[in-house]
Amino acid sequence: MKMKNPKVSLIVPTLNAEKYIRPLLTSLNNQTVRPEEIIVIDSSSEDNTIAIAGEFDNVKCIVIDRSTFNHGGTRNKAVKESEGDYILFMTQDALPVNEMYIENLLAPFCDKNVAMVSGKQVARKDASKRERLIREFNYPNEGNQRTKADLDKFGVKTFFFSDACSAYRRDFFMKLGMFDDDLETNEDMLMAAKAIYAGYTVVYESTAQVYHSHNFTLKQQYNRNFTVGRFFAKNSDKLGNVKSESEGIKMAKTIIVKLLKQGSFIECFMFCLDSFMKLVGYKRGMKSISKR
Repeated sequence: MKMKNPKVSLIVPTLNAEKYIRPLLTSLNNQTVRPEEIIVIDSSSEDNTIAIAGEFDNVKCIVIDRSTFNHGGTRNKAVKESEGDYILFMTQDALPVNEMYIENLLAPFCDKNVAMVSGKQVARKDASKRERLIREFNYPNEGNQRTKADLDKFGVKTFFFSDACSAYRRDFFMKLGMFDDDLETNEDMLMAAKAIYAGYTVVYESTAQVYHSHNFTLKQQYNRNFTVGRFFAKNSDKLGNVKSESEGIKMAKTIIVKLLKQGSFIECFMFCLDSFMKLVGYKRGMKSISKR
């Protein structure tokens, strides 16, 4: 169901996004539901990101010192400058699959209890086979709605959410206290937990799709999951102490079996290396907080 004249503010944090920003802003302005405003909050890029963004009449640019960026406070700063009834977030390297992305992302809000909606991430053409399978595992073709009653069914997946492509009802977002200002990562997951425990519904809308994937190095996998481990160590109580390791094991087993069946032995070996570095990074991140 298409919403009638929704007032949309879309926020994109950027850093040296020259490669991505024009295609992204062009696509957003060609949507069936066009954002009333797009806020680019930029961490002092050294390329033409701001110049390109300034070519679009509905884009507002905010430049911050790179050293002050984090995943919670930076987005909050942009939200405070926005006016929309619906706040949408994207990352600079995500790109809508079609012109229905925003319309489909907003559709679940016809249910007044829905606080936030995330979309489906489709691997880019240059993604490795293992990355494609990870995206398929995390972002299935079937959507879902999650409430507090689903904790036993979904476990930590109850809070699965990504601000690479997301939307929040503004009044709920403000009522829930916005993002925690000091978050290094997973601001989206923590907000989903807030919504779930406050009695709201969180939705994964699989028809709202963006191209988004990464080909991380082993070092990047380690660093990324070290930060995730720190997040879980600091915030496990806010997540109801739901364990995350079992979901990671389930994903690893599923992907290893698929790669072996496909005869993709090198990809399987690389996936195992990736998984090992993720686990080591995660565990060390957890310990870096627990020892204090």
